[in-house]
Amino acid sequence: MFIGILGYMIGHLPKRSASEGHGVVVPARNGPDHFDEFEIKTAIARLEQRIELLELKQTIPTNQSPSATVPKESQAQFDRNDLEDKSARHSNEISEEIESKLKTERRDRSWSSETEDNIRSAAKTVAGEGGKFSFASLSCLTSLCKAELSLPNLTGPQGTMYSFPFSVPNMAGFQNTQPVQRADGTYKIEYTFFRKGYPVPGQEQTM
Repeated sequence: MFIGILGYMIGHLPKRSASEGHGVVVPARNGPDHFDEFEIKTAIARLEQRIELLELKQTIPTNQSPSATVPKESQAQFDRNDLEDKSARHSNEISEEIESKLKTERRDRSWSSETEDNIRSAAKTVAGEGGKFSFASLSCLTSLCKAELSLPNLTGPQGTMYSFPFSVPNMAGFQNTQPVQRADGTYKIEYTFFRKGYPVPGQEQTM
């Protein structure tokens, strides 16, 4: 049942523009077919939010007869907007927490150096032969890493780069932005990686 929920969510997650904050942490996987408890709870939470949005679109509640009072469309629209505003505020809070950590957190030298190498290695492995990319920036501190990936285009091997964070070991999860095209025609994607065993922004539990 849980895998069915996850499959549903992958096909129905809303698309975000590059300018939107990244409020959802994608859990890391311990294996290609492994879904840990955190990943299941994340998928269920997303599904419940989507169901709530769909229920707000219904004009007549299912437990009332057609003659019952119908909520005004303006009220339903207000409820949807309110839910979306709360989601946006939550996303902004997570982004602010991440930015604060990037500015104040110290560098764990032994962990960060090794992890930066692991991130580069994972990207190289996923890109394979013929894959062209570079890291415009990459820095790991104590509980998280920030990376900016540069791509000449989004076709061929470059089109598979979204999956490379799953190959980085000892991570609780990650976030990424949508590709943004620069003035020179190249693309950038920003990634934030969250170290396993440390608090993840927006999550109540330590992974």
